Amino acid sequence: EKAVKKMRLLFVGRIVPLKNLDVLLKAVKMVKKEIPEIEFTIVGDEISGRLHGDTGYKQKLLELVNELKIKENVKFVGWKTGKELWNVYQNSDLFLFASIYENFGLPLLEATHFGLPLISTDVGVAKDLINENKGGNIISKLDENEFAKNIITLLKNDLRYEEVSKFVLDESKNFLIKSIAKKYENIYSGCMKNE
Repeated sequence: EKAVKKMRLLFVGRIVPLKNLDVLLKAVKMVKKEIPEIEFTIVGDEISGRLHGDTGYKQKLLELVNELKIKENVKFVGWKTGKELWNVYQNSDLFLFASIYENFGLPLLEATHFGLPLISTDVGVAKDLINENKGGNIISKLDENEFAKNIITLLKNDLRYEEVSKFVLDESKNFLIKSIAKKYENIYSGCMKNE
């Protein structure tokens, strides 16, 4: 059977400067040279008035899309929840995250639940899920070249892709078990010391 071409990138989250979507768009432009039919879906929207400078960011991104000539490669689809959101995850190949700060990063965990490899900055649960690049790649510096290189490498290597996808799927199942176990461990080790 013919391998399905992997080309569908995904971001889920608020559209705010903190998420560095401009870096991801520039990366898509670079990836397009190698994978012309690349698709990047952005789920989420601006929440106006949260932080100074947040409003107008989406407009800047739309202008950037035009400037980079990647209009046919990028889709802003707004907020999705429930089944609609699961559908988007299911119909994607790779999850991108370029945030500089993240408390937890729920979309990262959701993405792994659908077997999506992660290419992410070192925020929230990213490092735990990616686990020494077995589940994708941690990007050490915020740079479109780094993102592009890693996206291309992962999407063009079917064997590595399958391994990484399987890894994150297992990792997402283990993740909750592990984090619960750790909490108990801390409680127990506290008790043991006093025996």
